[in-house]
Amino acid sequence: HPHAGHLDAKIGSLLAGIAAEKVAGVGFCWGGYFVAHLAAAGGARVSSIASAHPSIQIAGVHGEDAAALCRAVAPPCGRRRRRRAGLAGRAACTHRA
Repeated sequence: HPHAGHLDAKIGSLLAGIAAEKVAGVGFCWGGYFVAHLAAAGGARVSSIASAHPSIQIAGVHGEDAAALCRAVAPPCGRRRRRRAGLAGRAACTHRA
């Protein structure tokens, strides 16, 4: 993503400013798309994300692949997500412990 470097720098600044090692994110509506990018760019520095809306699908509007974005987000345990068919054949991210 073209803004990954910008996100990476902002995560570093945020963590330094609050003297923390990790941050979490919650996205409502379009925010789900942005917290997915936050987690993809932040790696282990982002402990978790939650999306209260399926806005991850707007990745296509920006020329991105929603399933690829989901695969770029690693769960806290470090195991990769599995891909399964979601509603109406859309890609969905799942993780089962």
